[in-house]
Amino acid sequence: MAVTPSVTWYAGRHLSFELDHIWERFDLDDGRRLYTANLSDLRTVYQFNARAFVRLILQYADYDYETASSPEPRDPEFKRLLTQLLFTCKINPWTALYVGYSDRSLGDSETDLTRLDRTA
Repeated sequence: MAVTPSVTWYAGRHLSFELDHIWERFDLDDGRRLYTANLSDLRTVYQFNARAFVRLILQYADYDYETASSPEPRDPEFKRLLTQLLFTCKINPWTALYVGYSDRSLGDSETDLTRLDRTA
């Protein structure tokens, strides 16, 4: 079973927000729950003009596993956060400039979200 609400909001001519969420519950044939997942995706774009914009993406995943139903041993929780910030400028029809940053964090039932890597 899954539920997937989505909202898009244009806050003026230059700014937009898009929020997608997936709630999913997976049950085995015998009725036992295997996992429940909450996945969120937020995308914000600010369009300076026809040639330049900045975009922010935040993606969060939160899985809760029923360890007794799992065919292999696993941690009962898994969390992930991905962030990305990107500035794009089209200089001419053949050239574009991209400047960005992204990072990734993971967590489980023992540890909070911990940043694993960063990219610029």
